Amino acid sequence: MNNAKDFITKIQTDSSFRISLYEYDKKNDLFDFLKESGYSFTEIELENTLNQMLTRCQYQEIGEQLETIKIWWNMLLM
Repeated sequence: MNNAKDFITKIQTDSSFRISLYEYDKKNDLFDFLKESGYSFTEIELENTLNQMLTRCQYQEIGEQLETIKIWWNMLLM
């Protein structure tokens, strides 16, 4: 799950990386790119990591950011 957490941190801090993910129309291509970029995780691992982070967060603002990431990720995979 460290890869998923590292990925979450990356998309929070690197807007050009986040924007580059829009180039992939197919889920498999996206996951191949992520793996090549050093982020190897499954959809379930990312979901579990986000849920863990939400459970542990102590501030509403951080919780809202994580919820926004969940929504963004789900839209990206459509």
